[in-house]
Amino acid sequence: MNHKKYLWCSDIHLNCIRSHVLDYFCNYINKQKAQGLIITGDISEANNVFYDLLELEQKIKIPIYYVFGNHDFYCSSIKRVRRTAASFHLTNSNCIHLGSNDVINLNQNTVLIGDDGWYDGLNGDYNNSDVQLNDFFYIDELSHLSKFERKKVLESLTQDSADRLNETLKAVIKDSKVKKIIIATHVPPFHGAAWYNDCISEPFYAPFFSNRIIGETIMNTTKEFRENDGKIQILCGHTHWSGKMYPGMNAECLTASAEYGNPRIYLTLEI
Repeated sequence: MNHKKYLWCSDIHLNCIRSHVLDYFCNYINKQKAQGLIITGDISEANNVFYDLLELEQKIKIPIYYVFGNHDFYCSSIKRVRRTAASFHLTNSNCIHLGSNDVINLNQNTVLIGDDGWYDGLNGDYNNSDVQLNDFFYIDELSHLSKFERKKVLESLTQDSADRLNETLKAVIKDSKVKKIIIATHVPPFHGAAWYNDCISEPFYAPFFSNRIIGETIMNTTKEFRENDGKIQILCGHTHWSGKMYPGMNAECLTASAEYGNPRIYLTLEI
């Protein structure tokens, strides 16, 4: 059987690199002769993200399947960037934002779906954490809010993503041909997938580097699918540290490592 090859990276922060670094990254991708590139967020920042996506696509000339991360909304709003993504796709069909019930058939039995996701503040100790992210200053929906007000927004953003994923998952598992579902999202959907320094995020950081709502949604919705030997593989990033966990039967969650100024392919998926 001839396997298809898909490359996966996360948190590449293209706004932080020079042109020769991008060229090196793209040359490496081109040498792999892959069928597509999956990016699980933090591609750039709002002012540049679509320019950077377009430049990347023009250099590698393969489909890019992506979700947004928190940095992709900096100096703008979540609604504005997502709205622009829809119109951007109309003129750049090789750049596909996962999150509008898109189902990508990678082969006869494997599909790719995804959603941006968010951190919901439910893991760890949100109330006693004094962690301050740049998100709280540079993303319109999260700025000028009290800690209590922000928590409600975080949960709402995460629930919205979970609802979209739930709808897509329910549609996908109705197809008896599908045996494996790959789910791309930015924030680790389990506390146990929020890796940093080879350890799970500490209680004061976990509220902002993982979520609970999406993880529970995925596991609950796919329970029967997995019991019947269907497999799910979750790809995420955000923490910049790699790790792997198994949240349940026939379920795997991979977290990609990343380094500012040095975009790289984290994993090659043979489908």
